[in-house]
Amino acid sequence: MSTSLMPVASSIATIAFVRKSPPSLLTYFQRASKFSVPIWLLYRMWNDNNMEHIKDFYTLYDLMQNMYVNARDMEDKDKVLLHHGSDLLDLFMCDSDYYPLYGDSFSNISDIVLRQDDDRCKPYLIEETDLIDQFYEVFSGFFENSYFTARKTFFLLDDMKSQNFYISTEPLRQIYNFSRYITDDKDNVFNSYSVFPFEAEKVVLRSVDSVLFAMVPQTCKDPKKSLHFMQWLMTDEDAADVLTFGTQYGIIKHYRYSVEGTIIPEENNSIYGFYNLVANFSKKAFLCGNKDFDISESYRELTTRAIIPPFYEMLISQHNFLDQIQNFYGQYKFHLIERIGYIEKAINEWIENPYSALTPDDVKNGLSKMPNNEALWDSCNKMIQTIFESGEPMLMP
Repeated sequence: MSTSLMPVASSIATIAFVRKSPPSLLTYFQRASKFSVPIWLLYRMWNDNNMEHIKDFYTLYDLMQNMYVNARDMEDKDKVLLHHGSDLLDLFMCDSDYYPLYGDSFSNISDIVLRQDDDRCKPYLIEETDLIDQFYEVFSGFFENSYFTARKTFFLLDDMKSQNFYISTEPLRQIYNFSRYITDDKDNVFNSYSVFPFEAEKVVLRSVDSVLFAMVPQTCKDPKKSLHFMQWLMTDEDAADVLTFGTQYGIIKHYRYSVEGTIIPEENNSIYGFYNLVANFSKKAFLCGNKDFDISESYRELTTRAIIPPFYEMLISQHNFLDQIQNFYGQYKFHLIERIGYIEKAINEWIENPYSALTPDDVKNGLSKMPNNEALWDSCNKMIQTIFESGEPMLMP
């Protein structure tokens, strides 16, 4: 089986929003959704506080300190809304020396970690590392001042309407979701918020499915044409228009133009419907004229710097390796869910209770006492060794 890599925008970025089959030829390309952090900021907050940029969590903390000298003066709308409390640990992890064993939309294994500099990919249970200690040290100021708040409703837009800050790990997905429900060109999230990514010195994939496969049967007489097609898909301006905003032709129209010439979503639109597939973004006037939501250049820049950790490189170099880790997840699914649930509960307690007596040592001790930990680690280690014994992976350039 032959392989090739096509570098395209990846799902590695985190953005902060501020309120206002048979054997086949595989082509790999990175998708846009999981690396640095985006923050949404309300325009009013941006203007009132003369903010130039919020480049990281340290800058955000300083901003909150300056705005609210006394945390008791804060209303809930003044806090930073998180999509999930556990997102904080995922974001922090890749700024450390570790990365999760495996992550996709359905089977996240983030409580078993590997070192980014270890080519032999030795696994560690998270409580055997200092990750939770470092995590708490970085975010303790946020916890003690109640600067974070979690979602209260299933419908995210309802929560965002009352918040000044919102942080998401998948901003393009959220833009897609929002555009499904917003058809008013005046009163909507796109003209209330500004959005930008945190700056990241190190950009690391934190999910295996950040790299997707384009499969071509070996029976194809001219497989190189598949690369030509992908190159067209990723670079052609007309293709970018359709992939980004959909079309105005046919029975169902995905968008209309305002008097000012900007794009307004229609019902049943497909705006950013392919956000997780391609890096070819349209240069048309963006949603409701808010160019702050056009973060495609930021994503391209992040993608060119993205580091693929050693174990992920192995998994994506031979797609049958993915079966092995999926089987491992299936075997220990309930134990893994229990462990991750325990971690999420601890993080939520820190977020919700500034007086919590829970310490990182308490969390690590609780994890270490869970049954089947030894069997879990042993099985994980054997699974990784089996992949190594299958032969050296075809490393990507």
